Amino acid sequence: METFTALQERVTRARKWKWFRFALLWGFVILAGFVIGEKWQDPKDWVITMTVIVVGAIVYAIVFSGWHVGLIERAQRGQWVEDERRVLRLLEPLCSAADIAMPKVFIIPSEACNAYAAGVLRGHQYVGVTKGILDRLSDDELQAVLAHEVSHLRMQDPLFTAWWIAIVGLIEWVSITLFLVGVGVALTEGRRRSRQAQESAMIGFITAVLAIIVGVVAVILIQIGVRASMRRREFLADGQAVVLMGRAQPLINALSKIRYTPYITNRSTAAASLFALDPVIRRHWWERLFATHPDMDERISRLQTIAREIG
Repeated sequence: METFTALQERVTRARKWKWFRFALLWGFVILAGFVIGEKWQDPKDWVITMTVIVVGAIVYAIVFSGWHVGLIERAQRGQWVEDERRVLRLLEPLCSAADIAMPKVFIIPSEACNAYAAGVLRGHQYVGVTKGILDRLSDDELQAVLAHEVSHLRMQDPLFTAWWIAIVGLIEWVSITLFLVGVGVALTEGRRRSRQAQESAMIGFITAVLAIIVGVVAVILIQIGVRASMRRREFLADGQAVVLMGRAQPLINALSKIRYTPYITNRSTAAASLFALDPVIRRHWWERLFATHPDMDERISRLQTIAREIG
């Protein structure tokens, strides 16, 4: 079982390597553009193309995060609140301790028990809680859940999620583009009788098939890897919540109290990664493979270990 000290060290390492991994990934994309460009066309054209793709992916990541907020608001009829004194009173000291700007707050009028954090830009971040969780938790327990969400904002996890969604979208775009090009070549050259045209048609057909197969496999593998990373970051957010609260018991009590209550009324997976508790029920092993949150029992067990360590 991971100790509190080890958890803190892992948080520090995760922060150091996060941006390096992003830079390395996009550097690889740009390098691939140079290699392809040298063989097929003017490299300068590929520099422009890859720059547009990278910038577009960044913009897409930011826009997607905002879209997630709108998605939740529409799906759960979220209401912006300025006078929710209890939430604001508990949230303000956490944001001060975490050194982040005070996020906007709104309440989801649902009897389910959940909370979430969203937003990738400072000053444009959001924390939402359901009416159910407000009714069921004490102030200490609710503040512990809010500390978990503040930790996600502090570690920029919404940005992490948006980045990887942008990468998956990029792979899908490239896969579909190559598929269409391959089909076009196969149909165009397939009408001709020459040997060269028939070979080109075959290459086009193979390209189309490989584009779909490789694209689908790549997206699945990346999704599995990203979801595993999300589950690890949930543990990190739990640990950081303990740091902000100064003790682990309130979060343990909160998770224990709401573990058997409905997490959210809408079972859409589109915004599952934003919530404190996975809103989608995962009964089978292949569903758990794509889960955005770890098992509740494991979260509580780790927090109990931390509680014993820090006294």
